[in-house]
Amino acid sequence: MTPGRQYNILIVEDEKEIAEIIRSYLQLYKGFQNIVIAEEGVQAMQKISNQEFDLIITDIVMERRDGLTFIDALRRLPKYFNQKIVVVSGCLTADITLSLLRKNVRHIIVKPFTARQLLTKVVMALGISRRPDEFVDAIIQHTAQKLDSDNKTIGDEYPEEFSEDKAKD
Repeated sequence: MTPGRQYNILIVEDEKEIAEIIRSYLQLYKGFQNIVIAEEGVQAMQKISNQEFDLIITDIVMERRDGLTFIDALRRLPKYFNQKIVVVSGCLTADITLSLLRKNVRHIIVKPFTARQLLTKVVMALGISRRPDEFVDAIIQHTAQKLDSDNKTIGDEYPEEFSEDKAKD
């Protein structure tokens, strides 16, 4: 693990809500703060020409350029032949999975997914920890404690007129 390391991650996802969910899950770990979103493969290729990414998370089914075509285009560039990729898709078939394995994609997540599933695959792909499950459990536990602490603070700050006793009147 490289303490304090910031990872650049590109999310290639045409559904804005899912892209934002992926971003919010990734932001649970402070090392994943530089997160860029592309809506499809063509836009993703433009983004990688302007910035280097440690990891690319891509969907398969997208409008202009699907994930498989995007991965093919990426793998044809010598610089990105070994690019770390995580695929997140809701429509994986045996043929698509086999095609991904042939393209050297080893990390695949089926939609719907949890924060734990996504973070574990990303930590594994980047080699951040030798024990990714424990690493991700610590992130989630820290986040839960922080949320619990924040909720206690927020609840204590409510004006008296919003308390349960007043609401019953």
